[in-house]
Amino acid sequence: MLQSTQTIEYTLEDKLRTFPRIDYGIETVTCGQKYQLWERIGFTRAEDMIKSVLIAYQKGRQERHILVCTTGKSEIDFREVAYELSLSDEEAETLTARLFDYEIEEITGKKRGEVSPLIEESRLEGLEVVYFTRELMRISDKIYDVPLSLRESVLVSAADLFSILKERSSKYKTFSHDGSYRFKDDKKPDTADDFKFSVLDGWRKVRKEGEKFSFYGTKIIHGSDTYILKQPRTKKTDSKSKKEGCIAVLLDEDGKKVKREDGREYRTILPVSYGLVEQMYKTHLFRKSSADWFTRQKFISRKE
Repeated sequence: MLQSTQTIEYTLEDKLRTFPRIDYGIETVTCGQKYQLWERIGFTRAEDMIKSVLIAYQKGRQERHILVCTTGKSEIDFREVAYELSLSDEEAETLTARLFDYEIEEITGKKRGEVSPLIEESRLEGLEVVYFTRELMRISDKIYDVPLSLRESVLVSAADLFSILKERSSKYKTFSHDGSYRFKDDKKPDTADDFKFSVLDGWRKVRKEGEKFSFYGTKIIHGSDTYILKQPRTKKTDSKSKKEGCIAVLLDEDGKKVKREDGREYRTILPVSYGLVEQMYKTHLFRKSSADWFTRQKFISRKE
């Protein structure tokens, strides 16, 4: 197995030798730092740089990882990633690029700033896909700076690089869709009656915070699984979220929090908006107050 890995790496290295290499003599971590370096030294041999971002998402009860490669000044479009990789809406909702440095190094074998599509085969096996974005491939003969380390790079076009890497592994993919991207338009619940979940703790964790309620810690059953809710978010309270939803921690059969291999809580995002939970809670309060009223009426009638 080791011999096979060495052969593949040598073949890749051999092909890359035909492209120019640059030793800047200065380490840079971010694209911004490298752009500043280019301006300072008058570097013009590359037209742009490839930025590689490790993103994670939840598939069932497992965390999966995708390496997304785009241009240095482009933002990752999660809608494109979700569409091109055929992620479900639930999976797309959990896409995140907020990974710790130690996670990036553990998964890719590279430090932040060194990560690129040129990933070792042993690390490649741990990724779902290495995806070249539409923006990156839009001008396929454009020359890009691709980091080999914090101070060294190879200069190559996106088309040549993708061609070399695609021969190496089927895990390298690029866009197939030429129109606009959007999340799948699967029907989402509009009211609390449409979204089927039940509360296990009688809403005992609910607190009033200003004009709103805090549902943090409320235990629910959704489908066949049990969760503890964090605070449901809205577009107004979380401008970075593309959709409403609620982070929830999965519980096992004993009511304990399920842990991932790295020891962290297993979290997912449920399609539960603040409005839906609030509506269910107010319905609960109304039914409770109505029941209390009838109880009082019965008590009064008995006294009379």
